[in-house]
Amino acid sequence: MTRGRGGEKGAQIDGPPLARSRLGEILLIMAVAVVYTKSAAKDVAGLPAIVRARIADKIVELQAYPSVQGVKALKGALKGQFRVRVGNYRILFTVGAGTRTIIAVDDRKEAY
Repeated sequence: MTRGRGGEKGAQIDGPPLARSRLGEILLIMAVAVVYTKSAAKDVAGLPAIVRARIADKIVELQAYPSVQGVKALKGALKGQFRVRVGNYRILFTVGAGTRTIIAVDDRKEAY
């Protein structure tokens, strides 16, 4: 057995980096940058630690968009933006060539 990237025992993995979600699924992360707006960074910083962890897991998954479950396109004035649900919170984001921009992370009552 060889050691993996993080020093853990296992087979050597070559290619794109892997991430493990809290559910244990292995996700291939393509060369996609996640960018937070200043307001989104403040939103995340103000959340309880357990919620921040769940939000972080979902944001890792967003790098694999469009194969992420639960993503919905917004309509009207918010056209071009997407949202994904994480418990009572919503992550609002846009998709660009090689980027996912997190616009806001808010309680569902205040998200739109």
